[in-house]
Amino acid sequence: MCTVSPCLTSSRNYKQFLDLSVRVRPTNSQLEQGQVLGSIAHFSRPTLGEVAPRLPGIPPRTEDMLEFIVVGGGIAGLATAYSLQQAGHQVTVFERSVGHSKSRDVVRSPPNMTCILDYWGMGEPLAKRSVRISGSTLIAGATGERLGVFIIPDKLMKTLPGNFYYIQHTDLHTMLYDFAKRAGVKILHGMEVVSVDPWSGTVTTAKGAKMSADVIIGADGYRSVVRPVVVGPQAFEGVRDKYLSVNLIIPADKMRQHEDLAPFVENSDVQ
Repeated sequence: MCTVSPCLTSSRNYKQFLDLSVRVRPTNSQLEQGQVLGSIAHFSRPTLGEVAPRLPGIPPRTEDMLEFIVVGGGIAGLATAYSLQQAGHQVTVFERSVGHSKSRDVVRSPPNMTCILDYWGMGEPLAKRSVRISGSTLIAGATGERLGVFIIPDKLMKTLPGNFYYIQHTDLHTMLYDFAKRAGVKILHGMEVVSVDPWSGTVTTAKGAKMSADVIIGADGYRSVVRPVVVGPQAFEGVRDKYLSVNLIIPADKMRQHEDLAPFVENSDVQ
């Protein structure tokens, strides 16, 4: 999930206030001069297999080009950065860690997400690194009770814009990182952002470094620095339940060898 900081800046005559819908609220002078962008970015649904065009090294839309800072270099941050860079903007990612993600968690890529990754040209590497699924069974870990099951028939799958995949978090992160770097995104590691000034469009790091941009996007996780700037002190309020969702991939043959895990394979509603 990304959060857009409401930056007000006069850089390159862009005096724009961004609200949570990421739309531009123009000033009267901008309306008169025709300088307003209809939206920051948009995604038009492609046909399956269509690949996003590779932009040349020089941004093709220099008049409308914006400088973006993305706080957080996880999956959401890298995907946002790549999309904006491909649209002709200049993007810098601030990531507090010093290396690649090594998480063994699993990320679900449902058809609508797979369609976007395919549009970006990531369809082939995604398919190679993922496990394609046709359904899922939900089980309560404490009791073994089946909470529910959903199955996607082949006939229905053919009508969807993409496949349903499970992919390890590390593999998806690496893929997005590589594509973003090749597109020209600047990714700065070891740069923990500790504060955001929406009026000057400036972020400050733990080391005291400051950097400004036209738009600041927060993709910095649960304890976000950017989110409170946008929504206020209620940023971390929410409803907590008693469930913890854990996603991982275990080969079926390995599960069959384990006394406690074998029933999940043998009695599965999903084949």
